[in-house]
Amino acid sequence: MKRYRRRLPKFPCTPHLAGSCGTPDDLYCGDAVTAAVLSQTVTVQEKLDGINIGFWLQAGRYRAVAKARQVSLDAVIGLPGMAKATETLLRRLDPILLQGLAVFGEYVPDADFGEIPWLAMDICNSSGRFLSTSRVADLCTQANVPTVPLLFTGRLLAPSRLKQLSDVRGVGGGRVEGVYVRQDRSGFLRARYKFVRPDFTKRQFVFGGRVW
Repeated sequence: MKRYRRRLPKFPCTPHLAGSCGTPDDLYCGDAVTAAVLSQTVTVQEKLDGINIGFWLQAGRYRAVAKARQVSLDAVIGLPGMAKATETLLRRLDPILLQGLAVFGEYVPDADFGEIPWLAMDICNSSGRFLSTSRVADLCTQANVPTVPLLFTGRLLAPSRLKQLSDVRGVGGGRVEGVYVRQDRSGFLRARYKFVRPDFTKRQFVFGGRVW
């Protein structure tokens, strides 16, 4: 049965863990919250330096969203490397989107991801709840949709582990921007945090008439 979304799906702002590099208007966690997160079982994913783009179906038509703003598919197709890749990607995403789900991923123009320079990272249901890491992996594996690399599962315990995991070569070729730290419960995402290495310099991208 086909199910379509009525509302624009939004990817929420992700707070930084203590020691992470960000901008003044970002959200930040203190030492106490960071220590509590590190003491619990989490999954850690590579954080890619690109543009977060999500896809969903509305009234049978493909839609795209970036930073809580709807963008045209033509704008996505116009991105370097996406002219042919968009059709392939949407065809693979169909089994997921037809369940009324929205799939968010990271587009990195100069990364060697194969035929599609976009990796899935999150799936949101029609109620706005994000699925757990394992459910995202299962759905994407079945649909042959590539996902962001999983770096670690378990308890990080010490802040130094965040720096260690952020000081590795990433799937895009260079050093990773940082990591996403996820807490899951009962099949859904409970909380998401990020850690960006202190010496990271973010690149700027022009997309949808604005700078990212």
